[in-house]
Amino acid sequence: MDTFTRYLKAQGMVLLFGGLVGPIFLTVFFATGSDPVLKWMFYAGLVITAAGVLAALALTNHAEKSAARDRYLQQHGVLGLARVTSLTETGVRINDQPLVKVL
Repeated sequence: MDTFTRYLKAQGMVLLFGGLVGPIFLTVFFATGSDPVLKWMFYAGLVITAAGVLAALALTNHAEKSAARDRYLQQHGVLGLARVTSLTETGVRINDQPLVKVL
């Protein structure tokens, strides 16, 4: 998934969970003709909107790093050590080869 799509999804989540308050404040402020009594809505709307955009950017950055790490692990794998403690037949055969459970 490309970065812009990840950003749009993150921005949608931020707006869904409370980030819509800032744009609403800005809309009300400008719809009322920039009433001086509602000037606080302008500043609060700017701060809340900026915080929402920054949160979406942070979520996108985290998702991109996670996806890059996943791609690296898929391509190169991870070395792991284990001890096989038992093999148990499952009773299933595929191409005359027994399927076993490894513990």
